[in-house]
Amino acid sequence: MQIDLVQPRHSYAEPTESGARGHIYTPHSLWTAAARLKAVGHEVQLYDENLRPYDGRSQIVGANFLGAPYIPVVRDLQARVSGRAHWLLGGQLFDPQFGLTDTQREHLFGANSVNGNKDGELQKVLGHESPLPRPEEISLIPIYEQVSDEDFKLYLEHEM
Repeated sequence: MQIDLVQPRHSYAEPTESGARGHIYTPHSLWTAAARLKAVGHEVQLYDENLRPYDGRSQIVGANFLGAPYIPVVRDLQARVSGRAHWLLGGQLFDPQFGLTDTQREHLFGANSVNGNKDGELQKVLGHESPLPRPEEISLIPIYEQVSDEDFKLYLEHEM
């Protein structure tokens, strides 16, 4: 199953139309999620909207939130790529203890969204009976290898 994972453009970055890059950094939590999904056989593509707009076509799209300012950014992303079957939403905003409730998530992002921080919800959407590997049990190397040399250099020059 193809899954596209997107780091939304930084909420305070200039609009994409300006031609300027957004805030260059890489959230390893998104890369870890990609590695876990790849480890169980999914084709995973990473997209960073701080570098270029998302142009994938997957029926399953995941987005990483670093806080509440990303709510309108991801809602705009959803509007741009409408028609997706499922949205996997993760990051700080979806912490099971301190983040949005499932009702709030569904109200903001639709019934086709799930809390990607909850492995049980991921298993249902992705059709897995067995649990995903724990983050400590997987290697990020397969994901690092997917990142172009140009993008990797940008990350290393900034906040990686």
